[in-house]
Amino acid sequence: MITALANHLWQSTFFAAAAALLALVLRGSRAEVRCWIWRAASLKFLIPFSALSALGHRIDWRTIAAATTAAPASIAQTVERATRPIASPFDLSLASYSLDLPRHPGSTQWPEIFALIWVCGAFVVLFRWWKQWRALRQFLRTATRLGHESGLPVLSSPALVEPGVFGIFRPVLLLPEGIGDRLTPPQLKAVIAHERSHVRRRDNLWAAVHMTVEAIFWFHPLLWWIGHRLIEERELACDEEVLLSGAEPRAYATGIVEVCKSYLESPLPCAAGVTGADLKKRVVGILNHRLAQPLSPARKSLLAAACALAIASPIAIGLLRGQAATETFEVASVKPADPAATGAALNMLPGGGLRASNVTLQMLITFAYRIQAYQLSGGPSWVGSERFEILGKPAASPNAKPLNALSDSEREQVLDLIRARTRALLSERFQFVVRHESREVSGFVLVIDKAGIKFKETTFPPDYQRIGGPPGDLNVEGVGMKTVATVMSQITGRPVEDKTGLTAKYDFHLKFVPATNATPPSPDGTDSAAPDPEGPSIFTALREQAGLKLEVTKTTIDHLVIERVEKPAAN
Repeated sequence: MITALANHLWQSTFFAAAAALLALVLRGSRAEVRCWIWRAASLKFLIPFSALSALGHRIDWRTIAAATTAAPASIAQTVERATRPIASPFDLSLASYSLDLPRHPGSTQWPEIFALIWVCGAFVVLFRWWKQWRALRQFLRTATRLGHESGLPVLSSPALVEPGVFGIFRPVLLLPEGIGDRLTPPQLKAVIAHERSHVRRRDNLWAAVHMTVEAIFWFHPLLWWIGHRLIEERELACDEEVLLSGAEPRAYATGIVEVCKSYLESPLPCAAGVTGADLKKRVVGILNHRLAQPLSPARKSLLAAACALAIASPIAIGLLRGQAATETFEVASVKPADPAATGAALNMLPGGGLRASNVTLQMLITFAYRIQAYQLSGGPSWVGSERFEILGKPAASPNAKPLNALSDSEREQVLDLIRARTRALLSERFQFVVRHESREVSGFVLVIDKAGIKFKETTFPPDYQRIGGPPGDLNVEGVGMKTVATVMSQITGRPVEDKTGLTAKYDFHLKFVPATNATPPSPDGTDSAAPDPEGPSIFTALREQAGLKLEVTKTTIDHLVIERVEKPAAN
């Protein structure tokens, strides 16, 4: 959740900055235009780009490609990688270890703390507005009805509050008692025309929407600045309407000044008055009869292009991601595995093919979505028990390189392509549907024990590396610590991040008891349970045999929940 919120905030902030730049370019245009720009910037905080991206992701790229030129696969893959949700960095897991780690009593619950701070801040903002709203309601209770002004109910209040429109869906015009004695008829007529303009423009409704945004994202200073811009532009827009209706500029400006001198300003943005925004700027503009020019064709084109870009960009990203996800194998077969088969393997084939031998669907999902087993939940029990033989053949390509000729970057690109095709196979053959969640889980950091490391740099050639072995017997040859952390993640069933600071490749050997109920280490990295007579746990083995240790931490991961899956028909 925190990751999704952070993504939404920076995207909305970027959108607001673009809106500010557009408003600056259109500063000579009608205030109504700029008011709509700021309204869009406010609404963006309620509409995450991910919603539009998801819409684009659901569009069938192949249908569009039949009528237009499809984007190159390399572009689609680049977008898919760039827009992939922030998740655990760990790769394929064929092991099926699990370890239930209790929350450490001394760990800091940051999400809960942030949530508590947010609730307190939102409460303070809402309570402040509630007190102001109660004061306005009191004004309305003591007011007397005078009649109607062009269909708008008019009330008279003994309170010294400026003329204003109160209410969102059934607005009323509240005038202070005796205002007719303070303003001349032309002045009063212009002031009332200003308030009728607020009603026609539904300014109270838009102000209430922005107040909702401010209450939700009260911690973001940019929203409070946008609120001031909205008030300023709506008042200027009403001034322009009043002048266009034929009001005498001097009488109108004098009426506003008299109201400001004699009455209190409306305390709530959603109760529009007549004295808001920069009063000096407004009066000077009114006296000079400064009316903005209509939008020129060039500025209309600029505004239309900006609107189209704001909507089309996230949809296009989702569309390209969808294209990457709809990469398919030319021929794919799915069969039940031989019950007598042992072991499991996933092998990449030249050109982006895949051979999966004796694998469970859980293994295939973790590979396709580049997650670990602990990042997957839901679905029937056979997802982790029944095994399959899967062969995905790519289309023939004369330019496909042999696997041993691929560079590291090329291998990563081919793996991305295979994963995309595997996701398409899961969707088509297994009717697989999944949703993403952000979850906080217990994890580990891999660090050097205080006694120091007990292994040396590898003596194998630079292009050689091997890590693996039977359960409880891990042999590491020519491998870096990042890969070791990945394997530790598979063994413990929790995220493990390398914090050793070791950058070379190393050799060492671990023997341990591959228990699924091992007690996690204490904060200092030592086992808190009695020694197992059958042998050390992975935590003890790391410390005693390699000079490394796993320290408990908290981390946020991308978690997948299976919503639908069906057994495929064998072919």
